[in-house]
Amino acid sequence: MASWFNLTPRTLHRRLVAEGTSYSKILEEVKKSLAASYLSNSKLTIKEISYFLGYEDVRNFRRAFKRWYGVSPSSFRESNSILNIEDK
Repeated sequence: MASWFNLTPRTLHRRLVAEGTSYSKILEEVKKSLAASYLSNSKLTIKEISYFLGYEDVRNFRRAFKRWYGVSPSSFRESNSILNIEDK
């Protein structure tokens, strides 16, 4: 990742720390956002979404998702589909 910004890994790390974050925190936030978007706006299966986000085991994705949103991915998708129907 650091090479994309023409930085050494150590310099990237120092800059992220100065901003109060880390590579792993940013990656977690991106995964969280993409997971919600995929569940809300696509017909991909939960297993497909978990693999797209880098989880080799769908159970790990389910645990992470529940930690992020407090509900399972299937419950999130179901409640979002109800909201989308009501908005139309």
